[in-house]
Amino acid sequence: MQFIYAQYIIEGAPYSINCAKETQGEVYRHLVPPYEDLFDSSEEYILEVLFSAWSHMVMHDLAAFDKVRVFPLLCGVSLCIFLLLSCL
Repeated sequence: MQFIYAQYIIEGAPYSINCAKETQGEVYRHLVPPYEDLFDSSEEYILEVLFSAWSHMVMHDLAAFDKVRVFPLLCGVSLCIFLLLSCL
C-alpha cells in the first residue's frame, strides 16, 4: 500500500495522478493499518480524469469524421469512373 502511495498518490511521485491535497492526506492518514477502500477516492478521481479525456477524444473524432468525404460505391461502376463523372 505504501508503494502505491509513493508511486502514484503523493505530489512529486514518479507516476503521480495529481489528485487533490485532501485526497493525498486522506490516503496517508489511513495507510496504517490499510483497509479495503483505501484508494477509493483516488480511483474516483482518476476515473473522472480518464472519462473527461475520453469524452474529449470521442467528440474530436466525431468532428473529424464529419469532415471526411465518403464516396458511395455504385453497382457496376468503378470508383475511378464515378470520380471522373463527378468532376463534370
